[in-house]
Amino acid sequence: MSRCVDLFIDSPASLDELAATLGTLSGLSFVGSAEGTHWGVRDGEGFAELAEHDFDDDRQLLVSKYRYDLFARVESGSATEGASAVMLRRIFALLKADGTYPALLVFDLQHVLDRADGSRREARPNTVR
Repeated sequence: MSRCVDLFIDSPASLDELAATLGTLSGLSFVGSAEGTHWGVRDGEGFAELAEHDFDDDRQLLVSKYRYDLFARVESGSATEGASAVMLRRIFALLKADGTYPALLVFDLQHVLDRADGSRREARPNTVR
């Protein structure tokens, strides 16, 4: 049975720009699809895809706050320890340490593994007068 690990990221950047940023941050090469709808990344045996998502919120899992999803399918026996999950946890840790983007690491779209608040994100101008 296939399971998944998702790294939700909120960023005002385009998909291409976010892929480049994540590549620089992680030292991994993100490769764009011909259609431009997603980017793939491989680290050894690990593989994940980055794309915009359209998931709805589910109870306490508020994924609509995040524009992008870096997701990986993982085997049930190695759901949180397999190569893809380890890669996503490493990218999450780098994002959290950088502090620029809010991010949420989730297992099976049900269990929050960790979150980053993006506290270093540049303040957006206040448009309310």
